[in-house]
Amino acid sequence: MKRKVCLSSVIILCLSLLVSCTKPAPGDTSSVSVQSSMSATINGVSWVGTNFSGTNVSGTLQIEAAKADGSQFTLSIPANTGAGSYKGGGINNLQATYASGLTYSSMTSGNFKINSNGNNVISGTFSGTFTNTTNNAVSTISNGIFTSTYQ
Repeated sequence: MKRKVCLSSVIILCLSLLVSCTKPAPGDTSSVSVQSSMSATINGVSWVGTNFSGTNVSGTLQIEAAKADGSQFTLSIPANTGAGSYKGGGINNLQATYASGLTYSSMTSGNFKINSNGNNVISGTFSGTFTNTTNNAVSTISNGIFTSTYQ
């Protein structure tokens, strides 16, 4: 009798472990922890953000990354933008700005590639020409990479 009870307990334990170890469905990121990040190369100099935020403001994602020195990137992307390649800056819907101290530069022409956008997580790349809003100095931003959660 002890053997049947013990065997039954082992079977129940194994079944409960099997059920608790199921994998999420493909594309289900609801239980996946996402680490926000952003980096770029500014006129040949590497830049890596350390503080991040992402918000959906009236249908536009505001993805921001900053460093302790006060420099920051802000990406503005329509919330319904799906995976694909897009023109950025100028009159395009996808925009980017770079701020360093009191100096602001806006993307005047460039490219975005959205790798994915869903479940409040967006990731992709960006690059382009940025023009200083005060003195019209031009900077080249390349190798921009971002992943961000947003609310």
